[in-house]
Amino acid sequence: MRIAIISDIHGNLIALDAVLDDLAAQRVDWGVCLGDAVQGGAQPAEVVVRLRVLGWPIVMGNADAWLFSGMETGHAGGATPSMLAIREWSLSQLNVLAGRYPAG
Repeated sequence: MRIAIISDIHGNLIALDAVLDDLAAQRVDWGVCLGDAVQGGAQPAEVVVRLRVLGWPIVMGNADAWLFSGMETGHAGGATPSMLAIREWSLSQLNVLAGRYPAG
């Protein structure tokens, strides 16, 4: 069995799709995402959808833990105003996703 390990996608669907295309060519049977999947990139909701389709286990990374909780996760110097703005935007994108794909 061939198992893929991915991480640090940070909301970059283009890069995730490139990696998944490569993994498909290698005939990977299963995978796991080691976190930091959505926070920080231009396509957080789309990355969530793609990961849901894969059905792989996902570990909560520190960036995504900060996204969902707002609690500092060890970033030196704390969150900058830019980081806070990106966090708020990412959350708004995920809220839009939640409206399109309600739980249950």
